[in-house]
Amino acid sequence: MAAENNSARQPAPTSSEVARRQATRAPEPSAFVVPESREPVQRNAASRPAMRASRLSSTDTLALWKDVTVASVAGDMPDLSARQMAVLLCVYLEVGPHTVRSLAAKLNVTKAVISRAIDRLKSYGYVVRADDPRDRRSIVLRRTPDGINFLRKFGDIILDELPESMRR
Repeated sequence: MAAENNSARQPAPTSSEVARRQATRAPEPSAFVVPESREPVQRNAASRPAMRASRLSSTDTLALWKDVTVASVAGDMPDLSARQMAVLLCVYLEVGPHTVRSLAAKLNVTKAVISRAIDRLKSYGYVVRADDPRDRRSIVLRRTPDGINFLRKFGDIILDELPESMRR
């Protein structure tokens, strides 16, 4: 893979810059604000919007991932592990119901691993456990307003870090 020239990239924003951007951004309708009785839209590679202007190289995508990670860690958001973020995104963006068993199968890990991730997400208030009305022996995960707000802020950080040519 050829090295890319990233000298034009801006330095990572400080936490105060991230906070200022978030405070001045006009609220947008969110795909996360879904009444509990309705499920979010199922998304897959074919349904994602096409990238605009140009495609990112693998070096550019890694730089974007780094910039987003640095901005989220530098801000006031909890520092979720990749596994915790994967569980949270599955619960919020995929059609449920979401059980420990279904998430463990999807992420190819044990139920104990998923339970630890859920415990951490629950401690932040991002998910709650609830009885499954269809099977009283099973527990399902439910979304919360705090989880919606966390993902909305995280999505804003991603948008802030995207190259201008790729923004809507």
